[in-house]
Amino acid sequence: MKNKQRILYDILHGCDADYNADYILVMRKNDDMIVESGITLTENAIQHYGGDISITKRGNLKLGKITVQRKGGNRGGVTAQMLQFKFSPKDILTL
Repeated sequence: MKNKQRILYDILHGCDADYNADYILVMRKNDDMIVESGITLTENAIQHYGGDISITKRGNLKLGKITVQRKGGNRGGVTAQMLQFKFSPKDILTL
């Protein structure tokens, strides 16, 4: 896909210049205590989560380690026309 890097950039970094995220911070909590945390540049996360493009058995788009799917659950309302992006933030802890 020609624009894969740009799509990953928009997902993780943001496409609104006023609210771009230069870093990604992840914290793992146990009860009310933070037991582990990690921070990385968004560019590093884009490289980590990027990869081959494929379609899942359920028809969702996979951009490396990120799943892109149509949002649902509201009986065809406006939000059913939106996309949601799923990835494992705990990977940030190992970067």
